[in-house]
Amino acid sequence: SIYQRGQLAPLLAIRAPKDEVITAGLSLFQHIYGDSTKSLETLRFLSYSRMVAKKKLNPTRLPPTTASATQHILRCYLQYHNWLTLNTTSLNPLDYGWEMATEGHFQPITMKAPIAPEGILHVVCCNCST
Repeated sequence: SIYQRGQLAPLLAIRAPKDEVITAGLSLFQHIYGDSTKSLETLRFLSYSRMVAKKKLNPTRLPPTTASATQHILRCYLQYHNWLTLNTTSLNPLDYGWEMATEGHFQPITMKAPIAPEGILHVVCCNCST
């Protein structure tokens, strides 16, 4: 398992480098979605292709993009770190998946990249009547 191989160790460390946390988190996502040798984008495409072939498209069942998963991983690690240290030491939320809203409170960064390549966004269509 990926836990036994030590790939998740940075997720459990109190002070792991961000790049190691992200790599470990992405490995976990890849494992959850069935193939730790393929990127999340590839897994997303394969899942999308299977759904289209079956004519059962459900976007909520697609794996996240790497950009989206990265922000989620950073927010989870920040929460874990805060719980583990009982907020005695703090990581900067702005470095861990959060941004400052105009109202002065934190809001999650959902992703920092487009949801799909520009060319695909022009091809994909829904069955809407409007």
